[in-house]
Amino acid sequence: MNWRGILLALYVLVALTDAAGKILVRDPQVKDAVAHALARYDPNLVGRVTSKSANNLDIFRASSRNLSLGRDLYAEYPKEFGDRFKYSPTFALLFSPFAVVPWGISLALWNLLNALLLFYAIAAVLPREQANLALAAVLPEAWRNIQSAQSNCIVAGLIILAFVALRKRHVLRAAMLITAGTVIKLFPILAALFAIPARRRAKFAVALGGCLLLAALLPLIVTPPHTLALQYASWRTIELSDARERGVSVMSLFALVAPASLPNIALQLAGALLIALPLLRFPERWRRRDFSIQMLASVLLFSVLFNHQAERPGYVIAISGVALWYAAGARTRAQTGLFLFAFLVVAIASNFFPVPWAGAPWFTTLRLVVPCFLVWVYIQLQLNGLLEPGREVNRAERSVSAPQMSETRTAEL
Repeated sequence: MNWRGILLALYVLVALTDAAGKILVRDPQVKDAVAHALARYDPNLVGRVTSKSANNLDIFRASSRNLSLGRDLYAEYPKEFGDRFKYSPTFALLFSPFAVVPWGISLALWNLLNALLLFYAIAAVLPREQANLALAAVLPEAWRNIQSAQSNCIVAGLIILAFVALRKRHVLRAAMLITAGTVIKLFPILAALFAIPARRRAKFAVALGGCLLLAALLPLIVTPPHTLALQYASWRTIELSDARERGVSVMSLFALVAPASLPNIALQLAGALLIALPLLRFPERWRRRDFSIQMLASVLLFSVLFNHQAERPGYVIAISGVALWYAAGARTRAQTGLFLFAFLVVAIASNFFPVPWAGAPWFTTLRLVVPCFLVWVYIQLQLNGLLEPGREVNRAERSVSAPQMSETRTAEL
């Protein structure tokens, strides 16, 4: 059976089905009927599906127009949409193609970009059987992200593809991919850690710096320098304001269990140092496939767990890390238990068995953060040689022929 084709069809299906549903509920009569039906099942779903389900798309589309008109990207526009734009001015510019087409087409294309980029990235990083397992595990969370019209699937895909590019010594491509992720959300810059053991890390640093500078100046295509400077000042103000938030993150978890919570920056720096430590201690292990995939999974998990603005849809990035780690690993009992715990609690329970009381902030923090944090800690122990991943070879690795294995080695650093 062609599982890859089936999985691809499912990713496309959830993207287009979600777009079709949102297009329908824009009709007032359909919207009222859907709201009435949902109210019987779960009143909390009414607002998410009928009113704010595409709010993010509206914000993104408006940001492109506001940039070209010279309006403050980060001001509140309550008559147009809820919440505020919080991405970079460059993202507002890059979203322009989605802003000039009709709303329904824009949503369908945006959903497809999220679904297909993540699908392509996972398929590119693992052998076929392992990739199929990871794609199946990530699908429920990808569906959840697509429902909110957010960019998290794209961010996860860009981090994974940057990893693949650095493994293949494609320095400029890796720099461009990391830059693309960083102009959406700042945490993808951590993918630059993958260059630490690379022979061309100095060249990569120059390429990344150049790409970031070019990306920062790119909005000058549609806005004058003075206005762009004001946009960055406004963005800085909102980012400094949000820095005190904890989101659905490790910082929130510590605030629940610790008598005196630590500042966000202290926990974030500690986590970043723990991620970099294995590469600094054992750079020669980067050539090992198990070690490098563990590093990739660690960065994906960190990007959500230590993000003070982490939201529920962002956990598709974390689950992508969990799925890649498990699919490519030895699949010991401990790993299987942790994977199932994270998959069932994060991806399955909240998507298919929602209950009203589960939406409490403290419960959401425990349900999402604890399983993923346990996986992240386990990976850190593996990376530092404190836990052996197991020496049994899984079926997917046995099925790789000698020529394929040779090609894999030559593609690695």
